[in-house]
Amino acid sequence: MVWGKKTLQSRKVKQSYSPLVSVIIPAWNEEVGILTSIKSVLAEEYGNVEIIVVNDGSTDKTAKVVNRFLSNPGNRIDGKTIRYFRKKNGGKGSALNYGIKRARGSIIVTMDADSAHKKDAIVNLVRYFSDPTVDAVVGNVKVRNNRGLVGLLQRIEYVFGFYFKRVHSVFNAEYIFGGACAAFRKSTTFDRLGMFDTENKTEGIEYSM
Repeated sequence: MVWGKKTLQSRKVKQSYSPLVSVIIPAWNEEVGILTSIKSVLAEEYGNVEIIVVNDGSTDKTAKVVNRFLSNPGNRIDGKTIRYFRKKNGGKGSALNYGIKRARGSIIVTMDADSAHKKDAIVNLVRYFSDPTVDAVVGNVKVRNNRGLVGLLQRIEYVFGFYFKRVHSVFNAEYIFGGACAAFRKSTTFDRLGMFDTENKTEGIEYSM
């Protein structure tokens, strides 16, 4: 699902196109899931990646968990770097902006600290940007743990929401790029339009609009 001047059907994929991708992971009290998120990006097929973890003033063991992981040389992957920052709590939008300002990549991928990528996620996101008219791409998000009532309701929400995204794509009418999995061409979005609104509780939707 692509935000730009062309629909999915008109894209031309350049096999040699492999820009540096900065994956921003904002984390507030995510000691349970943060390593799952980091490891999923490290395990991806796409190699030219920097992972930027922004600890947004966590009061749990998020810092301890991440620092322990980073201190183990066995967790390093060739071609992929992990940059870890801590800041005063300011909300998700603030943490995302903090990471974006420090990003070196031309493509910015945002993901939640309680989510995980499939091995081909970034490959699939990046290939659309070989078309210079594409400014942003949104991923297909699925609920892994749907046994409880909340998980089931969330799954229903995502099934309908992302099913209709396919329709939006056909009509070139995509309008929401959720924070769980979205990619942006930095030069034509954040550099031109500015950062996320830190006063808005749904910063991803607000920025999309």
